Amino acid sequence: MRILIILFSLIFFFTSLAHGQWWQCKELKETAKLTEKQIKEMDNIFDTYRQQRIDLSAKAQKSRLEVNNLLAGEKLDQEKFDEASDKLIDARQQMFKEMVNMKLKIRGHLTPKQIRMLLAEDPNMFSLQKRWMGGQKRAKARVIIKKGGEK
Repeated sequence: MRILIILFSLIFFFTSLAHGQWWQCKELKETAKLTEKQIKEMDNIFDTYRQQRIDLSAKAQKSRLEVNNLLAGEKLDQEKFDEASDKLIDARQQMFKEMVNMKLKIRGHLTPKQIRMLLAEDPNMFSLQKRWMGGQKRAKARVIIKKGGEK
């Protein structure tokens, strides 16, 4: 029975977060005392950057395909390979910059007190290691399972 409760809790939680938007998590909203205005601003930033990330991801996939096709050929044209590799590296670099800029912009809508509260909850909240595109779900799942095991 406990396992069923945990599974249903996980399913509910997974559907409640919109693509890793931590500010939509009820517990984190309450912890940081986020305002509706802040949440709306963060949603807008996230949506804008998500669109850019989709475009950059497509660019990276096309570049990766081009590199793979060149590597799969019998004879490697070094000049074309270098050009395709540069495109791939550039696309990945742009994706990284966009992710960092998004995190900085979102963080800019928080007060110093809110930042402290969130960092107390998760010291890696704003680190480059933290993946907002789903990492919160995994972290929350670990907490739910841990709490279920403690009872």
